[in-house]
Amino acid sequence: MKRVLLTLWLVAVSPLSLGASPGLWITGDIRGSLLPCFQCPEESEPGLARQVGVMLEEAGDDVWLDAGGFLDGGEVGVLGIRESLALAETLGMQALHLTWRDVSPALLDALAGSSPPLVSASIADAQGEPLVPPSLVIEHDDQRIGIIGISGVPSRYRHLPAWKTFSESFRLREAGEALGDALDGMPSDVDRVVVLYAGDHGILRRLIDQAGESVDAFIMGSSFGSLYSAPPEAVIDARSQRGRRVTQLRLPDLIATYHAVTLSSPISDSAVQALESAGLSHAPPAPDSRPSIALSEDPDLSPPFTAPLLLEQENRVMGLSVLGVETRSDWNGIAAAAGEMYLVLDLLFENRKPFDLIQQDGGQRALRVGNLEQNLVLVAGSKTHAVINEELQGADLLPDTFVLPRPGEVGRGKVVYRLADDSPGPLSLRFYHIEYPVLAMTLQEEDQAGVVQQVDDLQQHHFLELGISSLEEVEAGQLGQPSADKRFVAVELLGRSRLTRTNPANHDDAGADPEATVETPRVVPYLYADQHIQLVSPDGYVYLPDWQLSDLERIPTFLPDVLTGGRLIFSLPEPVDTYRVSLYFPNFGTITEGTQGFPEPMFFGADANDFAYQERETIIDFGLEQLRVRVTGLGRTDQGLEVEVEVFNETDGPGFWPMESRLGITPTGTQQRITPTAMTDPYGTPLPWNAHLPPGEPRRMRLHFPLSEPQGDGAIDVRGLSDNPSRPIRWDEQQVLAE
Repeated sequence: MKRVLLTLWLVAVSPLSLGASPGLWITGDIRGSLLPCFQCPEESEPGLARQVGVMLEEAGDDVWLDAGGFLDGGEVGVLGIRESLALAETLGMQALHLTWRDVSPALLDALAGSSPPLVSASIADAQGEPLVPPSLVIEHDDQRIGIIGISGVPSRYRHLPAWKTFSESFRLREAGEALGDALDGMPSDVDRVVVLYAGDHGILRRLIDQAGESVDAFIMGSSFGSLYSAPPEAVIDARSQRGRRVTQLRLPDLIATYHAVTLSSPISDSAVQALESAGLSHAPPAPDSRPSIALSEDPDLSPPFTAPLLLEQENRVMGLSVLGVETRSDWNGIAAAAGEMYLVLDLLFENRKPFDLIQQDGGQRALRVGNLEQNLVLVAGSKTHAVINEELQGADLLPDTFVLPRPGEVGRGKVVYRLADDSPGPLSLRFYHIEYPVLAMTLQEEDQAGVVQQVDDLQQHHFLELGISSLEEVEAGQLGQPSADKRFVAVELLGRSRLTRTNPANHDDAGADPEATVETPRVVPYLYADQHIQLVSPDGYVYLPDWQLSDLERIPTFLPDVLTGGRLIFSLPEPVDTYRVSLYFPNFGTITEGTQGFPEPMFFGADANDFAYQERETIIDFGLEQLRVRVTGLGRTDQGLEVEVEVFNETDGPGFWPMESRLGITPTGTQQRITPTAMTDPYGTPLPWNAHLPPGEPRRMRLHFPLSEPQGDGAIDVRGLSDNPSRPIRWDEQQVLAE
C-alpha cells in the first residue's frame, strides 16, 4: 500500500507562539465544542477558546496535536467540515487524528484541493485507498516525532447509526494491520513514535503487545463504553472530558501532566477572533417574539379547513409550538381513503435546556426529539392517532427523530395524521418525552360529556390496563356490508397506560433537591395489536379484527391520564355462536424501561371463564423444538388435499410461525414440495397466516394444497428450527391415508 510522509514545521504566526518549555499539547474528544461560553455555570463545557487560553498561558511554544473527535458533532456540524479544518489550521493545530467518527461524505469534498494536517492509518475510501496520510513527522526542539493515527472499532459496536453512516462511504482497516504498516513506513531517524488512538480498550491492549518497543507512547483520544473509564496501564489519557482539561507531554521523556480548564480559565482572544471570523458567535440567539393567537372556534374540520394559530407550551427542556393546522383530502397526490381525511400540523420544536440540566446531563447541550410516531399523540375524542409521516413523501415533513444541537436551536416541519372525516370530538396534541414532563395543548375544545365511555372491569398488569366497554353483535347494514353468511361482533376497547419512569426531580423543578426523584408518566403503544387481539372459538379457530371496518389504530397508543381506544369489528361465519375475545401482549423490552416477561392474557366475553377447547383425535403428531403440529384431519377435495392441523407454541413467550411454508406435501413422482395456497376454518372463512400463537393454547386451521393427480403417494412434512420430520401418505379420489 502506498505510504505518504508529511513533515510539518511550526510557523511564527501560530497563536501558540509566546514561548515556553518544550513539549506537546494534546486535546481529544472535543466533539465540536468550539464556542466559548461567558455566562455558563462553572461546571459546563468551557469551550475550545478557553483550552487554547490555558495552553498559551502555560507553554505557548509547544506543539498542539488533537487525538481524535474534533469533527464529531457540536458547532462543527453548524460550521461545516471545510471551514472547521481551516479553523484548526488557523488556531495552530499541527496534527489532527481523523477517527472513524470524524468522517462524513462532506469530508471528501473538504479534502479536494487541500491538505490539512490530518492523520489516520485506519481509514480508507470506498476503493480501499488511504483517505489521509497514515503517519506524519513533526519537528520540535531538535526532536523528530512520528505520529500515527489508529481507530479500533469492535464488532459489537458496528450496529451504531454512526457506524452505518461511516461504512456506506468508507472502509476501516484492521487495527493491528494498520499499525504494522504505518510502523514499517516510518522513517528510521525519528526520535519518538507516538500513536494517537480512538476506540475500544481491548483492541488497544492488543496493539500495545504487538508494538512492543516500536512505540514510545499510546495516547487515547476517545473511547467506547463508559466515557471516562480508565484506559489500559501506561496509556496516556488525553481525552478532554468535554473540554474540561488539556494534556501536556514534556519532551523528551513524554511525561504527562494535566491542566484543568474551567469557565474562569483565560480566554484566547485570537481563538475567539478566529471563531467569530469563521461565523461562530458565542452570544445565544435572541428569542423570537411570539404573539398569542387562539385557534378558530369553527367546529367544522371537513376538508378543506385551515385556521391560523399559534399555541405554545414548554417544559423545562423543550418548547412546542403549533404554527398552523389544516385538513386535506389528499397529500402530494395521495388521496385519503373514503371516509377519512388528513390533519396536517405545522410544528416548531425548540431546545430550551437550562444550564442546570446541561450540567446534570454531563454537559450535553443537544436535545433529541425522538420517536414522533409513538410519542407525538393526537387525541380526538376517545381515540388516539399516530403520526403517519413515514408513509408519505414531502420535504417539509418532520423526520421521526431529529436532534437540536444547542439551546435556542429550533426545528420546524409538518406532521400528518389520518382522521375520520366525521366530527372527531375535542382535539388535543400531546408529546411524551422519555424524561421530562408531558407537553399537552388543546387544538379544539368540546364538551367532554358522553365522549369517553366508562369501563367497569379494567384488567391490569404492570404497564397497561385495558377493558371492554361493550361487546355486542351488530347488523351488517350498520357497517355497510352485505348480510350474506357473516356475523359481525363489535368490541369497544379502552385502555390507559400505567407506565412511568423515575427521573431526577430537578428535571421538572430547578429548586428541587438534587437527590429527589419524580415519576414521569409514559405512553404505551400496543405493539402487534393487529396480531395479538383475537376472537377465539372453542374449536381453536382464531379470527383477527377486520381493520377496514374498525376505527382503532393498528398500533394503538394508550395515555397515562385518560382512557382512550376505539372500535374493533370481527367478522365471523354464522355457525360460530360461542367465542371469547383474547388480548395478548409482547415483550415490550425498553419501552417498559427494562421490564421483561410476558404478561398473562386478558379474556373478555360472557363465557370467557368457562371456555374449554374441544379435543380432536390426532392422526400425525409432529413434535418440534418450540413448536408442535398435530394433524387432526386429512381429506380430499376437488382442488387437492385438505389438512386440518392443531399448532401449539411450546415456548414461554409469544410465537409467530407463518404456516404458508411450515407444512408441505411432496408427491413421490415429482419430488417437488407443495405448500398450501389457502388457510380457512371449517366454513371456508379465510384465517390469518401469521396470527400470534400464545403459549400452551392450541390454534386450529385448515390448510388447502393444490394437487392435480387423482391418486398417488408421497410425504407430508413440517419445517422446524433444527428438524424437518415427515410421514408417508397415500391418496385417491376419495380419501387420504397416513401410514
